[in-house]
Amino acid sequence: TGASPLLVAVKECVNPLEMVKMLVQEGANPDEASMEDTPLLAACKAHHYQGRAQHLQVIKFLVFYGANPFAVHRSTRGSSPMEFAVKNSAVAVVQTLCAGLSERGKGRKRIESAAEGEQQEEGEQEENQSQDGGGDSVQQKSNSISQVVEANTGNTLLHVVVQMVGRKTTSTDEGVSMLNALISAGADSNVPNTAGHLPEMVVKNVPKKIVSVLQEHRRQAEIKAAQEAERQREAKEAAKAERERERKRQQKQRKEARK
Repeated sequence: TGASPLLVAVKECVNPLEMVKMLVQEGANPDEASMEDTPLLAACKAHHYQGRAQHLQVIKFLVFYGANPFAVHRSTRGSSPMEFAVKNSAVAVVQTLCAGLSERGKGRKRIESAAEGEQQEEGEQEENQSQDGGGDSVQQKSNSISQVVEANTGNTLLHVVVQMVGRKTTSTDEGVSMLNALISAGADSNVPNTAGHLPEMVVKNVPKKIVSVLQEHRRQAEIKAAQEAERQREAKEAAKAERERERKRQQKQRKEARK
């Protein structure tokens, strides 16, 4: 299919943000794909290759209105926006995508809830399209930041970042920044690849800074898990105590009833 007006706006407008806002708020699908790109992937490429700073705001806006950072073209079998950003060391793009995940789709829901005279079925269809990535044009990977991005190795995005640092295709500081962004967005450093390797084991001579980020994540995860286990234990104890109080109350009532 030809390029959509939204994709044209992202790729060709000198100041694309206002045009993108207008088109999306009038109902354009933020994940609609051409044979080339989705609007989100095009915005990521524009910022990375052309240094177009406003495209960070376009990325943030598109994700807020439902664009999927994990959507991949069926036609090209290319990278998702998130995978593209990581593999090209586009640190600012990775950070923007990760920061936007918790708010993803909220803008689209606002449009739908504010629409007047729209039938419920049509509203549900639009919401599904915003979440599913525009039907047949794109292929959805799991909407998980811990997903496998390399089928032959089973590597996750965290493995990819560590591998890039180990092979010196990105700097240690860039690697640390991307790891922190991915982990803050929910990436799990305990997920191994097909060989059973955790991210820091995927290459030799991994810098200490990189290892420290991953180890600190695991330490924090263990603390949270222990806290959750303690919370659940306390809740069970409280429920048990309440049941015992209720048993004694009922026992007392029965005794009084027999008098």
